Amino acid sequence: MFASKWPLSQIGWASRAVVLLVGLAWLREQTAAISDLPYVEGDLWRNLILISAYWVTMLATGFYLAAAWCAGSGFLRLDKGAAFGPALVRGLREIGGNLIAGALTAIVFAPTVLPIIEDRFRGVRYDFEVEPLTIGWIGLLLWLITAAGEKLQTEMESFV
Repeated sequence: MFASKWPLSQIGWASRAVVLLVGLAWLREQTAAISDLPYVEGDLWRNLILISAYWVTMLATGFYLAAAWCAGSGFLRLDKGAAFGPALVRGLREIGGNLIAGALTAIVFAPTVLPIIEDRFRGVRYDFEVEPLTIGWIGLLLWLITAAGEKLQTEMESFV
């Protein structure tokens, strides 16, 4: 059992509940905002492009919410007594991977795909902002820590 005064299972379930509530509120907010897009009556193709472009800009948030969900799962694994083993390493890798994917989506994917969808593509674009860069670096750090942890565990097992 993980030695802590914190009720890790409660933190894990609360994390998941918060992610679910925030995700549903975010989805409701974004769905309501779709009605404010500048639709052209009778032009189904253009309207579909507007909706697609709108949701492409929202992909990063989905990855960030997935990372938070994986963090809740990590708390639950710790509460079950999982040491820094394969289950926890997998969880940290999932968190890191989702953070990296969200950052790459916000920095490169959305700024590049949006002009493609809107038929005004002029090459790969990027949007360097502090938040996605920081989130991406943290994700990369988690990813590299898990790789180092797996390597260290493999070396330790080879001694036994």
